[in-house]
Amino acid sequence: MPVTIKQIAQQAKVSHGAVSAVLNDRQNTIRVSQQTRERILRIAEEMGYRRNSLAAGLRGGKTRSIGLVWPFEDDAAGDATIGMQILRGLQAQDYVTIHADHLSNIQQVIQTIDDMAARRVDALVIHSFARFLRTPEIVKQLNRIENVLVVCQQVIPELTNVDQLVHDRVPGIQQVAAYLHRSGRKKPGIALCMHEPDNHMKFHAFRDRWLELGGQDHEHLLLDLGLTNRTREEKIWGSFDRIFKMGCDVDAIFCINDMNALFAGHYLKHRLRLRIPEDVALVGMNNMEAGQVSEPPLATISRNREKLTEVAQKMLIDRMANPSMSPKHASVPMHFVWRESAGHACD
Repeated sequence: MPVTIKQIAQQAKVSHGAVSAVLNDRQNTIRVSQQTRERILRIAEEMGYRRNSLAAGLRGGKTRSIGLVWPFEDDAAGDATIGMQILRGLQAQDYVTIHADHLSNIQQVIQTIDDMAARRVDALVIHSFARFLRTPEIVKQLNRIENVLVVCQQVIPELTNVDQLVHDRVPGIQQVAAYLHRSGRKKPGIALCMHEPDNHMKFHAFRDRWLELGGQDHEHLLLDLGLTNRTREEKIWGSFDRIFKMGCDVDAIFCINDMNALFAGHYLKHRLRLRIPEDVALVGMNNMEAGQVSEPPLATISRNREKLTEVAQKMLIDRMANPSMSPKHASVPMHFVWRESAGHACD
């Protein structure tokens, strides 16, 4: 049977309230001397006491638990490692972590947030799409939960009561456009699925920077891969068959993830018999390890995962230490990583 606060109080010969205050870190409610506090903690340890976090939460106390809603199964972005590092960092500080995969169905995301709130977590971290975070129900949910950190690709103005960490793709995308322009490419194309609302920002970040630098607009500046309810092979190769049916008239292809870039590279070399980078430069995004051993090594955009992990952990700990401070915003930029598939190195 679990050891109770009543049993510890009897053994320590103090009141139930004194033991509760010490074990639940609510010493401002009852004055307890340091000597008595140490005796209570020693006896609790000897008796094998384990704190009931859920019961503490139901009484309005701290549960020492943190919820994390994160895209653990998104193999294209590869951000699962960030979520796992956040979990490990919190666990090292003796927090109980409750995590859930961020699913693509918005109703399931709403239910997951409700479940976290019902568990009385002390804080909640959620990595989600801008289109989800703007929905009225999720806005209402997150604005009324204490100690929320949102990770997204842009600031969500409707979330007025939460901390926000922007995982900023724009700098990396702009750096790709600048590199291709500087290296002498004339007709780059960015390959993505425009039916995905979150991809519109990526396309415009690339196009706007390209035109700003003096690059020319052209028919295949956008290589729209269409719907995604197909295998990656069918999506990439089928789309390129459609786009390049009269021949490949781009001299660079920028894919918004490395997996697509690797499939695109195979298509260029084996279907069109083109050389990378001599005929077509190739750039991916997300800096997957597999890209380093492709032939040639794949240029990409780093997601700056270590920095994002560091900033997220600090923002979360700072918020829990000072719940009343104003909501904070921070940004971690992604950056271009040159490798041979992009062409010659530029200063």
